[in-house]
This record gives sequence, structure tokens and C-alpha cells, in this order.
Amino acid sequence: MNKVERLSVREALTISLRGAISMNNLHCPQCGLSHIKRNGYTHYGKQNHRCKDCDRQFVEDFQHIGEEVKDLIKVLLLERLSLRGICRVTRV
Repeated sequence: MNKVERLSVREALTISLRGAISMNNLHCPQCGLSHIKRNGYTHYGKQNHRCKDCDRQFVEDFQHIGEEVKDLIKVLLLERLSLRGICRVTRV
């Protein structure tokens, strides 16, 4: 027979609070406030967020590219390397 596991109220509350706690840790990259609302998904399937104060949309785990890598990419573009080749070299 299949056993159906039932969560206690405390366990269910703990599970639901984990999502709320991680949501409160988000800050808007533009204004720095944490008044964030989920705003659908990107076409890549990542969760999109919107700041309630400045209306900026952003994704939580965006990839930051440093200035040194940006300068290297500019030089490689001037050397007429393919975009795929530049991605392999810079691991972006």
C-alpha cells in the first residue's frame, strides 16, 4: 500500500517560510531596496522579479562580467574572432 506522508503544521510552515526568507534577501540592483515582487519568468525559464519602488525588472542570479573581461572581449572582437570563440576563451 502507498503511504501518504502528512506534514505537521510546523513542518509545512518551515517549508513555506524558507521561500519567504529567500525572497526577502533580494535587493533591487538599481535602488537597493528589498520591496520585490515576482514578475513571471524569462524566456530562459528563470524567475523574473520587479522592484515595487523603481519598477526595474531583474533576474536573481544574473551573471556579472568584470571590467577586465569586458576589455578582453572588445580586443577579441576587434581581432574578428567569432562570438562562440570569444565565449570559449573568456568562459562567459
